[in-house]
Amino acid sequence: MDPVFDKLLHIERSAEKILKDAEKEKASLIQQHGREMDALDKACEEETRRQIEEQHALLKEDIARELSSLRENTDKAVAALQKSYDDNHADWAEAITARILS
Repeated sequence: MDPVFDKLLHIERSAEKILKDAEKEKASLIQQHGREMDALDKACEEETRRQIEEQHALLKEDIARELSSLRENTDKAVAALQKSYDDNHADWAEAITARILS
């Protein structure tokens, strides 16, 4: 064969090998990128879950404090109403009776 033709054939085969190797490398990089994205997604999901749990715990604490405050205020209001009733029920009963009878 002609040495120029042999050289061109060698160059073409080398170019084909380079292209095949590049395709393999591309596929490998795509897989690696996919694994890295999966790891990043997992890390983001975990961090998001952790933050949600943290916020949930803080909200539960706030609700517990608010509920305790509401109970305390309700207990005070009930105690005040009970004291008012205890102190005044006889007078109220007399006033109602007097109003009915008059």
